[in-house]
Amino acid sequence: MQANDWRRRADERFKQMSAGKTFKLSEGSNTIRILPRYGGTEEDNAPFYEYLVHTNVGPDKRWPRCGKDIETGEGECWLCDDRIVALRASPKREHQIRAEALAPQSQFGLQVASVDQATGKWRGPEIWFVPTGGRRSLSVSILGVLRNPKIDITDPSTGRNINIERTGMGPNDTRYGTIVLDEEATEVPEGLLARAKTFQELFPQYSEREVKAAYYGRDIDDEPDAATLAPTRTRRPAPPALVEAEPEAEPEAEPEAEPQPEPEPQPEPEPQPEPPPPIRRPPVVKPAPVPVRPQPKPPVAVPAARSIAPAPKAQPKPPPSAAAAAPQAVRPQPKPPVAVRAQPKPPAAAGAPPKPTAKPRDAYYDDDIPF
Repeated sequence: MQANDWRRRADERFKQMSAGKTFKLSEGSNTIRILPRYGGTEEDNAPFYEYLVHTNVGPDKRWPRCGKDIETGEGECWLCDDRIVALRASPKREHQIRAEALAPQSQFGLQVASVDQATGKWRGPEIWFVPTGGRRSLSVSILGVLRNPKIDITDPSTGRNINIERTGMGPNDTRYGTIVLDEEATEVPEGLLARAKTFQELFPQYSEREVKAAYYGRDIDDEPDAATLAPTRTRRPAPPALVEAEPEAEPEAEPEAEPQPEPEPQPEPEPQPEPPPPIRRPPVVKPAPVPVRPQPKPPVAVPAARSIAPAPKAQPKPPPSAAAAAPQAVRPQPKPPVAVRAQPKPPAAAGAPPKPTAKPRDAYYDDDIPF
């Protein structure tokens, strides 16, 4: 029996020590109590806390807080005003992607206590960073329960516990069921409430040193303070101490000069007569020049141009036929007979005997002599 007691105690201590400072929903059923805000003002006493955070910054993938206000966007942040602006202005695509990855994200935090499902004992208080990211996120469901005007579920005495069912533990297979309120009120132990802290103590505040240390992958203790990086003012050397000078000797009085004799009065010059005023002659008005109209020039007779008939275009010769292209034999042409002009016979002398008439050539054909 005693062995079971210390094992149970060891189990409880293991859960407390391994849980760390933040609360995470375990797979299955979870019973949670949202605690009221401690140290808040009348204007700002909401049980939840919203702020901006830069995720996965630097080689160590840290989550430093952003200096901008989540509602108004006002404030100073070295990462937003310096690094992200420079990365977005770069023409390189990889720098622009890095700037989008460094953009601040909204964070929704609560201070909660939880009930162990096995033992029924209370644990906490712890910080619970509720997942955000849209109208179906768990943070929106929590706000829907908190806005109930009939019941204040955060009251330590009359408040109610909430029950959430979780399935899956990975980033892609995690699902949350509908939030269910207990029907009866539950009182929170006073010892647990005594350990509750203010939001200023629970949630991180903006620090330029922390942001730079996360960005460059340095330890925050090694990060120089902004005051040490401020330019030091050079002090001007102090002026030399004044040394009392010895009184100077008074100068000796100079002897008075003898009075000079007064000059004799000169006679006043006689007034000269004023010259007569110059005679103003009327200006000579020159007559306006008469415009001369240009005379038209007589037309010049231009001889009529002779019409020159265009030269006839040479007709292209037809291509020689195959028959004409072939060489032909040249036949000798008979020579034309030469015409012999008959000479006139001289007249016969009177009394001369007549010459015998020559036998024509055709007369030989009458003979039977072959030839």
